[in-house]
Amino acid sequence: MTHIAHTQSAPIHAFLADLASSNRRPASLRAYGSDLSHVESWLQRPVVTLREFEFRRYLTHQRHLRPASIRRRVIACKRFFAWAEQHDLIDLDPTGNVLPPKVEAMAPIHIGVHEVDRLLHQLPAGAHVDVRNRAIVWLLYYTGMRIGELQALNVSDILWDILQVRVIGRRGEERFVPLNRNVVVPLQAWLRERQATGGIEEEPLFISLSKTLPTGRLAYGVMRQIVKEALSSVGLGHVTPHQLRHTFATQLLDRGAALDQVAALLGHARVDTAKKYIKAPSTGLRNAVDLLG
Repeated sequence: MTHIAHTQSAPIHAFLADLASSNRRPASLRAYGSDLSHVESWLQRPVVTLREFEFRRYLTHQRHLRPASIRRRVIACKRFFAWAEQHDLIDLDPTGNVLPPKVEAMAPIHIGVHEVDRLLHQLPAGAHVDVRNRAIVWLLYYTGMRIGELQALNVSDILWDILQVRVIGRRGEERFVPLNRNVVVPLQAWLRERQATGGIEEEPLFISLSKTLPTGRLAYGVMRQIVKEALSSVGLGHVTPHQLRHTFATQLLDRGAALDQVAALLGHARVDTAKKYIKAPSTGLRNAVDLLG
């Protein structure tokens, strides 16, 4: 079978809608949609009609992919068919006897101290848009937030009286991340610029300043592109925005922060695929973020 252009079937749309209602991040929804659409396009009929021998044949056609990519597609299909079974769309799960391939644990890619210093201090800060973009990059690095979490922030989420930021993570989980003293100046500079737009406190923290794009909350894709361009501008074009999160975690651990503190700051994320973070007590988190200088 040949992979051709394909429109998603109604069951995939319904599955993604259910995921969206359970507060899945936009990036997760895009990944599920892409993987399921790929299978459906290969099959050339609605994916709910897939049979086990076809799924196994599909996977043999994906052997050119990295094991991690194949694993992601298997897991996406397993979750879709579990949902389809619950909604009486299928009689038998075609993925039930198929196990995702194991993936060798690897430490996440991060950048070094000197590269971080170059990134933070060589960004322009003259124009309104430069001040905003600088605050975006600094906040990402000094809080370890995901792009989607940063994009969803409101002005009221910055708690100046206790120098913390309120973050809504995956599945609506709330956490409070102390603000490192270094990020205060670029963040306040952006708030002064933002105030000039006439925004009110309940509005999004990062807004569009483009004359050609809609005003209001900066879109996820636009924010991600801003970070990618910032990285490229200082010779770090090979680094992805998410690797700033890995860098935050790795440098904290290298400087002596406890694993459970880093886990709490990241919202129970993982520094590597071999260890799971456990929730930390709230004490000590301020000292942990201050290790970044």
